[in-house]
Amino acid sequence: MTFSKSKSSTILAITILSILTIGCAHKYSPAYNGAPNVALGQDRASQIGAPIALSNWWQNLNDETLTHYIEVALRNNHDIAQSMARITEARQVLGSYQASARPSGNLGASASAQRMTENGAMPVARLPGFDRDQLVFQTGFDASWEIDVFNGVKHYLAAQTARIEVSEEEKNAVQIVVAAEVGRAYFELQGAQRELEYEKDYIESLNQTVDLLQSRNRAGDISQRDITEVMARKAAYETKLPAIEARIRAANIALQVIQGIPPSAQILSVKTDEPLLLRFPIGARSELLQRRPDIRIAERRLAVRTNETAVQMVEKYPRFVISARLGWEATEWRAD
Repeated sequence: MTFSKSKSSTILAITILSILTIGCAHKYSPAYNGAPNVALGQDRASQIGAPIALSNWWQNLNDETLTHYIEVALRNNHDIAQSMARITEARQVLGSYQASARPSGNLGASASAQRMTENGAMPVARLPGFDRDQLVFQTGFDASWEIDVFNGVKHYLAAQTARIEVSEEEKNAVQIVVAAEVGRAYFELQGAQRELEYEKDYIESLNQTVDLLQSRNRAGDISQRDITEVMARKAAYETKLPAIEARIRAANIALQVIQGIPPSAQILSVKTDEPLLLRFPIGARSELLQRRPDIRIAERRLAVRTNETAVQMVEKYPRFVISARLGWEATEWRAD
């Protein structure tokens, strides 16, 4: 009867412990289901083309010169290089922890020589046939595995993965900003150069008009007043040239600095074919929000904080480790 009561108490204790363990495992973990899904009406979504990737938007313009300048700027940007270094370091940390979370084993072997003293507790000198000089050979295998009962390892790995994704999104954000600044300076330089060409062409046409009017004036067809009006118009356009040239120099220096090139007076080449009007699909409004780096960074940081909170709560509960050891020890080494 005593044995039956003891057995029943043990079963009851195990049952209660299991229920508490399951309850704690469900209670400790903060709820997080990832980024919310922003729905869009079907009537609007059907009108949206396939969105372009923000990380390489310039490739849709098919401008080889612009692409070259952006690639140089991205390659020489120190912030991007630092982001890549942080990503590499975080991935190595994650990989090492993933390896430690799996079952681990250790295989070892050793040999040692020992001599027992004659004045010890055991009178080895008076034991017949006992050799106090001995060789001891040992070999063994150790294995251990921490069972992730409360999903602590799972949440830690999720936090580290989300932290890597934060670094990747920060790198993408820097790339987008750098590419946008290169594009802005590039188009400003290209636009100012085209404007300067148009102004000079128009001034040249006014010079030809003045020559023609002077010929007609000598013939008595028009008065000097007509010539004066055209020359005043030409002088007004000539006053615009220094400002346009200053814009060209400023845009050129900005384009050089963004690329990591020492500023110089040499004007970079931005000669391209005549621009074409292109459809530049940005996708649905909800997709545009989901692709924004700042929003993606905020969402991934929330994932990091949520999983770190779960890990801290798991630290309050016990850990369960399964370990085993298999060994062999002998004073003689025999191959058979």
